[in-house]
This record gives sequence, C-alpha cells and structure tokens, in this order.
Amino acid sequence: MIVASQAGHVGEDARPGGEVLTATPAAPVVTVKLDAAKRDLVKAGDTVDIELPGGKRIPGTVASIGTAAAGDNAPVVAVAVRRSRWP
Repeated sequence: MIVASQAGHVGEDARPGGEVLTATPAAPVVTVKLDAAKRDLVKAGDTVDIELPGGKRIPGTVASIGTAAAGDNAPVVAVAVRRSRWP
C-alpha cells in the first residue's frame, strides 16, 4: 500500500470514523482496451512492455483479462497489466 494523502497532522487526535490517510495499491494497474478479435493472443501471466509518456518502457505482467464489451467501433476486452518490478 502507498500513502496517497494524509489528512491528519502530528499531535491531532484521531476521531472515530475520521479520515487519517488515503492509500493506493502498492502495485498500480494499467488497463488496456484490446480488440476482442485479439483476445486469444494474450493470457494472464504473459510478460509485456508498458510504454510510459516520453517513450520509456518498463516490464509488466498481464494480471487479468475481462470479457468482451462494446467499444467505440468494435468489441473490446479490458486487460489489466501490473508493473513486474520496481527500480
């Protein structure tokens, strides 16, 4: 888990039900829309490259593949990709 924001301050009392911090998953997930016709080309566990803004590439692993859904022009599937390792 990664702390995204902190609501409390040093010395303040925490209140029941009050927000102290906001967290995000330790391993961010990238979701890719894949043409449903190419669904059989990927499977969970496949290694992939994730291209970041600026062209840098980092290794990733396909975490899950959704079912076909209607996209803008053609059916697509959502593919969740996690970063394989951290620097």
